[in-house]
Amino acid sequence: MKRKIVSIDQEKCNGCGLCVKGCAEGALAVVDGKAKIVSEFFCDGLGVCLGHCPQGAITIVEREAEAYRQPLPESQHASEAKRGETSRFSLPEGGERELLDGAPSGEEPGNWPIQLHLIVPENPLWEGADILVAGDCVAFSSPLLQRWLRKGKKLIVFCPKLDRSNDLYLEKLTNLFALHSIRSVTTVHMEVPCCSGILALVRQALSQSDNRAPLTDITLAMDGHLLSTTETFEDKNK
Repeated sequence: MKRKIVSIDQEKCNGCGLCVKGCAEGALAVVDGKAKIVSEFFCDGLGVCLGHCPQGAITIVEREAEAYRQPLPESQHASEAKRGETSRFSLPEGGERELLDGAPSGEEPGNWPIQLHLIVPENPLWEGADILVAGDCVAFSSPLLQRWLRKGKKLIVFCPKLDRSNDLYLEKLTNLFALHSIRSVTTVHMEVPCCSGILALVRQALSQSDNRAPLTDITLAMDGHLLSTTETFEDKNK
């Protein structure tokens, strides 16, 4: 089939491998000192890797290629074996009633808009904030998001795969982190490979802004339960 796919100029490529790290689908690898597409059917053609190439060697072309197939996370195989079972996450006591009745009790998120494309980094509400950066799918996949929001976190959501504004998003997050003293940052995303771009973008923005706020990364399984939590505490004396 004819579709959009990544093309790598072998003359320009210096084999640094940054694009390989930036490819959430695992379609790229460094072979004989040059980046190459090793799994054509895993390349979605959206070009997230373009922004990671310092040589400008990557472009998007339209040509005959194998149809895109999103790689399955390992845990999905187990999930498929248990198809028909109820989800493994559980709501807190009374949680079902609370969700049905409307707004959760306790402190609610105090920011709007929440879409990264629309937020204003200069807004003073970010000062001293605990920021939760989540994938678009998280809210529809797990009730855990409501628990975190009750703790007063400011919410930012985006999709690193479907949104075509990663450069703008990096600029916005970098400005936000540079302009404000942030108490903490938490990233929440699904286990699918494309969601790893959320953590990568936040880490890059924190680094470029020299903001050393503690960073916690939370990964959710496709059925909504908590898979892992990783905390990073930067040395503020650096």
